Amino acid sequence: MRNIAAGSPGARLCPRSGHRDGRGVGGSGQRDGRDVGGRGNAGIGVGGMFHKQPAAVFEEVLSINLLGSVRLARAAMTVMRPAGYGRIILVASTGGLHGDIGLSAYAASKGGLLAFGRSLAAEGAGRGVLTNMLLPYALTQMTSEGMPLDAARERMTAEAVAPVLTALASQECTLNGEYIVIGGGLLRRASAVEWGTVSLPPGDSLSAAELASLMADSRRGEPREFGVSADAFTDLAAGPGSGSGVRG
Repeated sequence: MRNIAAGSPGARLCPRSGHRDGRGVGGSGQRDGRDVGGRGNAGIGVGGMFHKQPAAVFEEVLSINLLGSVRLARAAMTVMRPAGYGRIILVASTGGLHGDIGLSAYAASKGGLLAFGRSLAAEGAGRGVLTNMLLPYALTQMTSEGMPLDAARERMTAEAVAPVLTALASQECTLNGEYIVIGGGLLRRASAVEWGTVSLPPGDSLSAAELASLMADSRRGEPREFGVSADAFTDLAAGPGSGSGVRG
């Protein structure tokens, strides 16, 4: 796959190369409708507790990790949508799903990328442009310091992630809007879910104990996925027992 920028074969888009052990942003494609792909992999991780971290540092992480990939995706879409075909792969992180202590900016940027990717998946599906999110565990300059020194560390190579990246970029791939956790030869699917719908008790007040009980009741329901937020709203508005949560 050739490196490209905003539609010019062979040109590379690097809206802002990551520093502090950052990684660049790359892509690939043509205008012939069959070899069009883009990969967003901008990332820096600057540690620090949120209340002690300068606002400028927090904003810098968001600018590189989130907006770097957004800029690439915007350029890629100008090629892919007219071509009627494309594959976008956004490199996010489980930090964006679960959060992390001392890495709130990084988690916020990768969480934003996950939601952004789901939005692109919904927008591009009708034009043959599929978007998926890769959440890799791999030993790099940025992750080396925080990765445990055990046997698993040796398996967490960048090369172990490559087969999944290649499969997602292939013409045969029909996956769209997926979160794929990968590392050390292991893979699992991840997602954002909502549990069962429960009714609030009548009245204008709610105690902390009542809220905790309602949350427990909701969690006993089946976790459900939705294609976009509008689907989730429609399902919630239908009330308890609707259970229509499916991803498109």
